[in-house]
Amino acid sequence: HILIIGGGIGGLALAQGLKKHGISFHVYERDSLDDFRAQGYRIRIAGPGADALEYLFDEETMRLYDLISAETHVGPNPEIDAETATLRLPRNPRPNAGGELGGAGPSPRRLPGTIDRTMLRAVLLRGITDHVSYGKNLQCYEIKDGGVTASFSDGSKAYGTLLVGADGKNSHVRRQFLPNHRPLDTDGRCIYGKTLLTPHLRHILDPMTLGNMCAIKDRSRSHFVNTICEAVVFPRRTEMRAEGFDCPDDYMYWVMSAQPAVLGLPSSDDASIPHLTSRQSEALALSIVEKWHPSVKCIVSEQLPGSTALLTVNAFAPELPEWTPNPHVTLLGDAVHLMGPTAGSGAVTALRDCHVLCKQLVEAGVSKESIGRYEGEMRQYARKALELSWSMGRHIFGQ
Repeated sequence: HILIIGGGIGGLALAQGLKKHGISFHVYERDSLDDFRAQGYRIRIAGPGADALEYLFDEETMRLYDLISAETHVGPNPEIDAETATLRLPRNPRPNAGGELGGAGPSPRRLPGTIDRTMLRAVLLRGITDHVSYGKNLQCYEIKDGGVTASFSDGSKAYGTLLVGADGKNSHVRRQFLPNHRPLDTDGRCIYGKTLLTPHLRHILDPMTLGNMCAIKDRSRSHFVNTICEAVVFPRRTEMRAEGFDCPDDYMYWVMSAQPAVLGLPSSDDASIPHLTSRQSEALALSIVEKWHPSVKCIVSEQLPGSTALLTVNAFAPELPEWTPNPHVTLLGDAVHLMGPTAGSGAVTALRDCHVLCKQLVEAGVSKESIGRYEGEMRQYARKALELSWSMGRHIFGQ
């Protein structure tokens, strides 16, 4: 019986894989059902991430995944000058398959997919809602009697064979299991937002902006501001609603990246980093685009109220530490290899974790050896993804 701590993409994807392959599990999510936090808006799933879904999902879940997928345009990413709206293609374009700026190549069997996080989570919950508990904030775990007991802040306990920490960057499992393994502040900041694709906005935007992921470059400052944007359009809206999905309106996803000083924020050297409300984040984004050309400024100036958030970009160093495998505790996703969003590899790497771990459990069961094989393989591909993320971060944040 597998205890999964964390009901995000990684935890739920692993749960789907265990369900498909007949392994008992339960998911424990710290947030309440009504308060579950959205984390960004859209993600790209390609390469190993797409392969992972084929292993983890049964036929019906894969059908629903294809149904909720947004339009995806694979091709070079145009660059737009923020002040002049001049558009150009990069000299050495590479297909946009993996995330914000490329990432892993496409799966041999599936094209890259643009996915709304909320819709993906709705698919991941199909068929397993009876195996997910909310408001379960892990306090600690204890290994004894050939298994592991999880204790939660509400006084409840759960016993299983293996506890999987899929509880994100502030992982309680990691704090107990690997207390010295902590993410670093990269000194990068991102403002995430979305803007509804109204007829007015569609009329103003260049068709290339609507059809491709674009990078808006603001070079008017000492360190430039880079804004990635992509239209998220749902071509199967009617079919989605017929299946019970609350399909969002089509929107333009955007994320603005810069060093803190450029945004008027304290750096990581300061004692405290401010937490901005959504309204404050909206105002900050508006101040950055004040002098932009109207045809690109509108992407931010017409942002959907209440949908904008400031993110401090944290990441682990690429060389993950070595530890002795424990047959009763392991980690996956951001809990063990949190990376910045600049390479768009975080979700793909988490799904790959789910694939590798689930395959080990299916083929070899729960043991020190099977967990060790998962963790050893995970270190190798996570290191490459982290190296790419740090490299892209230095470029994006002008460091």
